Amino acid sequence: MLFAIGLIIAGTTPSMVVFIAGRLVHGLACAAVSVPPYVTVARVWALGWRWVFLGVIGLMLPAAATILPPILRVRDRVRGDTSVEWSLALTGAGVSWAAASWLLADSATG
Repeated sequence: MLFAIGLIIAGTTPSMVVFIAGRLVHGLACAAVSVPPYVTVARVWALGWRWVFLGVIGLMLPAAATILPPILRVRDRVRGDTSVEWSLALTGAGVSWAAASWLLADSATG
């Protein structure tokens, strides 16, 4: 219900401030809905069985093969545009930072 309220606020807003407030409500609802499945998986299945979730990697390969050609076409069109290069560099840095943080947090909790 909170999710829908956030969408209604964001979709009918007359100003940016109200839009951001609607997105905040929507984001809080998403967070509230996304945590319980993780808790359920953690409680229902033992640690030794969770390797099965690595099967998702196999699903990523066909998806990557599907989206790679359009990405390469766009890359060829925007070659030389420094704003695109900076966007990709910053995205890569953010992903690297997130991965390093996750690995460090995982090793710290052991």
